[in-house]
Amino acid sequence: MRLFYKTALTIFFAASAAISAPALAASLAPLKTAIQDVRESINELADVKDSSDDSQKENKKIAAGKDTLRKIIALGEAEALALKNKLKELEIEQLVAADFNFDAEGIHQNLSQMLSYFDAYYESAGKRTDNLTTYEEIRVLAQDIRVWRERVYTPGSQKILSLDLALKNKMILKIGNARFDKIVLDLKKLRNAKLISNAAIEPLLNSALGSRRIAIALDEEITEIILKMLNEYPVILGESKTNGSVHIIPDYRRIENLVGQSFEQIREMYKKFLEINNLVKKMLAG
Repeated sequence: MRLFYKTALTIFFAASAAISAPALAASLAPLKTAIQDVRESINELADVKDSSDDSQKENKKIAAGKDTLRKIIALGEAEALALKNKLKELEIEQLVAADFNFDAEGIHQNLSQMLSYFDAYYESAGKRTDNLTTYEEIRVLAQDIRVWRERVYTPGSQKILSLDLALKNKMILKIGNARFDKIVLDLKKLRNAKLISNAAIEPLLNSALGSRRIAIALDEEITEIILKMLNEYPVILGESKTNGSVHIIPDYRRIENLVGQSFEQIREMYKKFLEINNLVKKMLAG
């Protein structure tokens, strides 16, 4: 049973690491620099307002405004790159393996096209910035970018992040289910050999089974929501059929909440595995 114990520990800690690891930590690193650049430009704009020479103030204000726009665009490009790297991890085969009832290849292509559109939008915004000559033009472009991000970028990006969460949950649940089945089989062999008592182990096993069932039910709800997001509110070349931010963001937050609940149930299941393992060790030692 040492192998049983070591394997349970290994899978438990591996699952815990997968649950707690930040999904976009590496790919989001460029955002820190971009965010700091934007903050510095905003400070520079504030300093311009204190200038005593009106004409000099206006020229500096326009130059600083354009610089702020460029850095905001750079921030958006860094975000889009992080999403592109994330989508690369979600291979078509993984989507199919997740057993989602939709055209996995078509959805993957759709999301790739969406990210290409994001790149094109920011490239166009950068060119528009170069041609701006008044502060009012700068203000209008900044407003355009804000509205575009709310209506197109945010709901589109939430699709990818939601899909990533859903797939991670399926992967960890699959590992937990396989572990549960293996433990049940091992316990059956030990009982048949009359090496352990079933009475003491049964409550722990039933508790683990309860957590497993809840996690499976949560996964089914997560799958239903992600299908709704991908099929009912498609973003094709950046155009949303509805005001996507109204629907997508609450769905994403719901998925975050459900995945958190599912992870907690899987943790509880592994805790029971370890308790069962410790109890079996005592029985075999006695």
